[in-house]
Amino acid sequence: MRLGAEKICEKLELVREKLDFLKEEALEFLRSYSERIDSYHRAGLLFSISSRFPVVFAVMNDGGTLAALTLSDPFSRSPSPYRMEVKHPEVSEVVKEIFGWEVHGIKAGIFEFPPKTRFLSVVGPDSWIKKINFQEKLKGEEILSFAEKIDDEKLEIIEKFMNSNVRDGVHSTIDDDGLHLTFFAPDWVEDSHIPLLSEMAKVLRAELKLKVSRYSKVARVGKVFTVVTLPIESAWTGEAERVAEEFLKRLMNGYEGFLKGAGIG
Repeated sequence: MRLGAEKICEKLELVREKLDFLKEEALEFLRSYSERIDSYHRAGLLFSISSRFPVVFAVMNDGGTLAALTLSDPFSRSPSPYRMEVKHPEVSEVVKEIFGWEVHGIKAGIFEFPPKTRFLSVVGPDSWIKKINFQEKLKGEEILSFAEKIDDEKLEIIEKFMNSNVRDGVHSTIDDDGLHLTFFAPDWVEDSHIPLLSEMAKVLRAELKLKVSRYSKVARVGKVFTVVTLPIESAWTGEAERVAEEFLKRLMNGYEGFLKGAGIG
């Protein structure tokens, strides 16, 4: 069964086929921990290959295999108490060959499935994917089932927002918590005025009902004065660009008006 961007799913089918040689070693590792895992029926050994997007290959305890593209590295979202050393450099070569992406590292460990990161595309056993999909819909979750929203065009848009400028003065990135917009003051704004911009941004955020971001990968130094978080879907609806433009325009107009009214500058 396939969910997600079709072009990626075609490549994931090849990943699943070419990494099948890992199955026996993975099953042996899983079985060695079977008595220590409470939900063994939901356990699998997951290989997370760090690249442009995380590429995931998983072997379930019943021998079924799955390949996926995820939004975040599963190891950054959920703990894996039982880790396995990856001794096969050819795993990296498979990803390079199929996707043309550089590989930055590989991790392997036992997870209860699905790991808590949004899936962008996935191929695997019909029964397993349908079961997880059904369970998520009952719980109102979007983990593996998030891939249902993603086509080739939306995946390209997500990649654009992963680490790019929406407009001048705004940096964007996406993770499982949402689309984060980091706002930078123009060069002509004095550094001593950044705290003022930050306070003005708090008022404007509240008026526009924007979520305060907990995103911390952009250092709060220099010209950064606020970070807001939008739903991931805003990346492809055009909402992100609209919010970025309106927020920055209104804030800077207010700032310039304050300086003028105060007789500063």
